[in-house]
Amino acid sequence: MHRRLLPSAIVTAMLCAVMTFPASAACDGAATVDGSTVNFRAAADTGSAVKAVTADGAPVVLESKVGSDWYEVIYNGTLGYIAAQYLKCADALDADFGTAYVNGAGVRLRSSPATSSAILGTYDTGLALSVTGVSGTWYKVTVNGTSGYMSGDYVSFAKPDTSSVPAVSAGQLIVNTAMEYLGYSYVYGGTTPSGFDCSGFVKYVYGLNGYTLDRTAAAQSADGTPVDTADLQPGDILCFSTGGYIGHVGIYIGDGKFIHAANSATGVITTDLNSTSYIDRLVECRRIV
Repeated sequence: MHRRLLPSAIVTAMLCAVMTFPASAACDGAATVDGSTVNFRAAADTGSAVKAVTADGAPVVLESKVGSDWYEVIYNGTLGYIAAQYLKCADALDADFGTAYVNGAGVRLRSSPATSSAILGTYDTGLALSVTGVSGTWYKVTVNGTSGYMSGDYVSFAKPDTSSVPAVSAGQLIVNTAMEYLGYSYVYGGTTPSGFDCSGFVKYVYGLNGYTLDRTAAAQSADGTPVDTADLQPGDILCFSTGGYIGHVGIYIGDGKFIHAANSATGVITTDLNSTSYIDRLVECRRIV
């Protein structure tokens, strides 16, 4: 069987259509400059001021597509515009993108670019980050010596105004972290998100926020300083007796409730502290932060 050959003019037209399509399609994440001495402009217009002249292969963060011919980008930590025809899309790219800032309360640093990945820490508006890569809508960052990923929704290359941002207490940050693990499994002896026991959960949550606690419930009952039940604050540790010894712990979250790795049937849950099964067993409250 012989295949019919398309006329050369049609083939040429089809190839041109394939080659030019990416210029009109939107990219996400990052890109590299495709061309030497490409202008980085103050607006999406060839008549606008040139803020810098980029080199071939220079990395940029893609903020948004402007019309069909331009991108708003971050180049060397500065916002500007580059014509789409001079950009080569890259969903993931490792490069030094400069300094950016956390823009939100209790923003999570994660181990990989996904909301299901482990939380490495939580941070608040205004904290400086070193941006070392882009993966889709996530930034690869280093903060206080720890590397991980933050959602681009909560990272800004312009320093946010923190004058009107309400302060978040250290205890509330502990609670915010703990609530991220609501519903996770209970495993006796477990100390990681693959499975927690009660004290393993408390130790893990505090560890993510930079605090080192003892491993067992009994030992944690001596960590920090004692606090009266009438003065409980979010983040305080609640210690419960089990058969004459301290065998269970949780974290107070406010409004008379606490979060804990309860048992294998329920996993990590929140519970009313005033329920008879717990309030009658509460023997120690400790403040770590």
